[in-house]
Amino acid sequence: MRNTLVLALFIGSISATPLIFPRGKHRPPFLLGRPPGGQLRSSFYHATGGQHSLVGDDNPYPWVETLYFTQKLDHYNQTSRATWQQKYYHNQKYYDGKGLIFLMIGGEGPEPIRWAGNPDVSYLKWAAEYGAMVFSLEHRFFGDSWPIKSMEYDALKLCTTQQALADLATFIMAMNKKYAFSNPRWVTFGGSYPGSLSAFFRAKYPDLTVGAIASSAPVNLKLDFYEYAMVVEDDVTITDPTCPGEIRKAFDAMQKLSLSAAGRETLNTIWNLQPKFDTETTKLDITNFLANVYSLFQGMIQYTYDGQSQMTQTNITARALCNMMTNQSVADPIQRAYNVWLWYQSFYGDPDSDITIFPNSYWDMISSMSMKNVNDMDENGADRGWMWLCCNEIGFLQTTDQGRNIFGATVPLNYFLDMCTDLFGSAVTSDFVRDKNIDAENFYQFASEATNIVLPNGSLDPWHALGTYTVDAANGVAPYLINGTAHCSDMYPIYDGEPPALVAARLFIEQNLAYFINNSTQPTIPTIVPPISSTVSISTASLGTTTVATMGTGPTTANTGPTTATTVNTESTTTTTPNTGPTTTTMTTTTTTNTPYTGTGSTSTITTMAPATAGTGPTTTAGTGPTTTAGTGPTTTNTANPGDSSSPTTTKSVTSVRFSFTLLLLSLIALVL
Repeated sequence: MRNTLVLALFIGSISATPLIFPRGKHRPPFLLGRPPGGQLRSSFYHATGGQHSLVGDDNPYPWVETLYFTQKLDHYNQTSRATWQQKYYHNQKYYDGKGLIFLMIGGEGPEPIRWAGNPDVSYLKWAAEYGAMVFSLEHRFFGDSWPIKSMEYDALKLCTTQQALADLATFIMAMNKKYAFSNPRWVTFGGSYPGSLSAFFRAKYPDLTVGAIASSAPVNLKLDFYEYAMVVEDDVTITDPTCPGEIRKAFDAMQKLSLSAAGRETLNTIWNLQPKFDTETTKLDITNFLANVYSLFQGMIQYTYDGQSQMTQTNITARALCNMMTNQSVADPIQRAYNVWLWYQSFYGDPDSDITIFPNSYWDMISSMSMKNVNDMDENGADRGWMWLCCNEIGFLQTTDQGRNIFGATVPLNYFLDMCTDLFGSAVTSDFVRDKNIDAENFYQFASEATNIVLPNGSLDPWHALGTYTVDAANGVAPYLINGTAHCSDMYPIYDGEPPALVAARLFIEQNLAYFINNSTQPTIPTIVPPISSTVSISTASLGTTTVATMGTGPTTANTGPTTATTVNTESTTTTTPNTGPTTTTMTTTTTTNTPYTGTGSTSTITTMAPATAGTGPTTTAGTGPTTTAGTGPTTTNTANPGDSSSPTTTKSVTSVRFSFTLLLLSLIALVL
């Protein structure tokens, strides 16, 4: 769950101009979960007036330095000494000289300076409290950090999660030397894709840090991510029980109209499609149209009630979506869906173009992301980089392949597999995408390697479906599902009327952070972790050479994905005892009572605060949702939701049932393969 599909920070109130980050002319509203501007940074970053700047406007934080680090080009080519300049921010305003360092990890877009300077974001409040030095490192191939001034297929072979993790390791070791830290205690932070990097870095380079916060981190690298649509359906159902039916009517009607020339002409008129459907319209054209409409609904849900800006607090929310889709004064449900588009465009549309136009050309979209010269690129370059990461490793292809659902069979897996080939060439086949994703999933084996990590997720965030919810007492792995919140909600500044469950969640994160800080030892210097495959071959005209580096292989055990089903809880009581480990700091337990947050208030409260019991593992008890007990090994039991007249051991949550069935299928497939 940062100008890519990542979230940007909110400072102050939203500007009078509704535009937050202009969406490209041919770009869909969401691209594999990435909004205009990125998953963690778009509106937070631009809400104070820097709407048209790709990388950043004037620095409002004079205490933050913008610097460049000489980074190795290819960490897995031992014969090459080629380097490049990686951008980072440095903030020592809070540093007390005791060796505590916080590192914010950049993601699939330009890294805004506000993540290093805004004193109201959660981790900078903790930096001030605990006296930490702060760094924020931009991801290679995004923003101003270009190892090679090209986004050709061969150059992008250097844009991998393994190279990004090795960048972090090299950076940390260099800063330790530069600042002569005598007992450095690094903690990494990240949200969405950078949250995954934070978790993976802790698992792969545990000697360099004392802990990690991985917010809204999809640590299960699933190729066909149809669970995203399942959570969206659950969210609108919780918000208004009549809402999913109206959305289903709209999508059913659009699918039926797409089957005839007269029906497609009706769609042309309602949606102001450009280009219009005509006699040359293909099945791909229709799929692309429906996929773009589905991405609009993704855009309305993913950041619902987040504190990044007034936009996500009140305007681009599940409540606003359902208000429009259930508005009976507009008779046609398709027209209501188009009204959602107009509303969304009032915030994300390009004011220099006609925001009533709905983009309808698959090939124009592909062309906009196919520019190879970075000097000619804008936001499309970040989209291309994000698509490469998804096609080459991490998956996250957001289909509607889960069976009967409110969006219908509108977005099949082949739509994205073909997109990967069309963007990156004939070498990137469906087999390539599948095999690369399997390799990445096997390589990370997150659950078996991680220690000292907090993994908060929002219950309304579609990305939470790829999170982990297995409490590992012995290793200090502490997941936390935040009721009534969405993507990276715990990272943003506090705002009046925010989902009440955030209070307990931030406290839980800080308690674990304090434990990491106060129960740590001096890290040792590790070697760079070998990459996914045993042979890395890079050929690029930009380098003028062809190099082959041979490495050891990573883990070969197949990972079949999450072992626990997750749901959007409609009501739960949670008691959590964090890692008590070797003690100089005593952890505390937080008990919360939650009810659904729908933008109109919630009754979630902190009911107790008590010391943890030493020697026991974390215990999570959900009276009406998932129950996990850790001690001798995680055990998960689902109990019936309120009002369920079925067997008490059966959960009626649509998401939970689907997840359980999906996991069974995945297990069977894994056995066959």
